[in-house]
Amino acid sequence: MADRVCGTCSRTWPRCSTTARRHFGLDRTALLGHSWEENLASRLDGQEPPEEEREQVVLQWSADFADRERALERARRMADPWFEINYACNSALNTETERAWGTPELRAACRDLDVPVLIVDGAEDIRPRSAVDSLAEALPRVRRTVLPGTGHVPWAEAPDAFREAVAGALPTRPQGPTLPQGPRRRP
Repeated sequence: MADRVCGTCSRTWPRCSTTARRHFGLDRTALLGHSWEENLASRLDGQEPPEEEREQVVLQWSADFADRERALERARRMADPWFEINYACNSALNTETERAWGTPELRAACRDLDVPVLIVDGAEDIRPRSAVDSLAEALPRVRRTVLPGTGHVPWAEAPDAFREAVAGALPTRPQGPTLPQGPRRRP
């Protein structure tokens, strides 16, 4: 989404995350990430009007769903509202990915991450399983949930199972009031 909305690339996303965390007064956040849509810009020439560009993207995204009967409907919902693609950022992401993908340095950086990571992926995702498998193998504190009958967008095809997987991976909050208690109003 960063390549379409805020125009940042992976070198600056921590700054965006910190700004959002401070804005909402949070000490910590849980981050959810998704595919960089890394091949999208290379398939579109950037000269088409947004309506045609959007329809091309919808057709491409429809392959991400295991449920073929609802794939186009779900892809259209993902593209609404439509944010134009930031081709410069997408190109920067592609360049960085090509430079670092599969390198010993990237594997070492993954091994050095001392944070809990949850990977939720769809069993019917058409992308190569080796990418997710190698990520799971490289991370030291990983928990992986594979949702059956879902593709590349498991939260759209199995929202309850996705929510359960994420909630199960988040630490529980201590019991007690979370908002300041003020005087109670009479009904």
